[in-house]
Amino acid sequence: MRFGLPSGSYKSFGRKFLADEPKKEQARPWTAEETVKVLNAVQPIIDNIADTWLKEVLGYLKAKDKSTTEINRLSSQHDLKLIRYSLVFLAGLTGVLSFLAYIKVVSSDAVLYSFGALTGSVLTLMVRFRFWAYEPAEENPES
Repeated sequence: MRFGLPSGSYKSFGRKFLADEPKKEQARPWTAEETVKVLNAVQPIIDNIADTWLKEVLGYLKAKDKSTTEINRLSSQHDLKLIRYSLVFLAGLTGVLSFLAYIKVVSSDAVLYSFGALTGSVLTLMVRFRFWAYEPAEENPES
């Protein structure tokens, strides 16, 4: 005896052992009536889960929509205030420079140059200040 097995090759013992096992019955396929009974029994459970899930998803989407609408409203108000303040600043500065050109303290070329440079600077700052939140986030090299 080797390892508690009868003499002979291990392979023949394995075949003999498998051959002595009773064959299992193959499961028969479900009939249409059985399938319908199972589906009818499971339907209330599935409906309950689907309703709960749908309520959660719709609640999330509604809250997300409200927050997005509020963010858009606030950013629009901010943009309008920024544009108003910038226009008042530029109009005041242009008025002062025009008055200085009228009394011959500065030349009209200086007024045009100053107006163009200041307008470009203010518009650049407006764009940077307004769109800073929409720049893509930097990737962490560590992760």
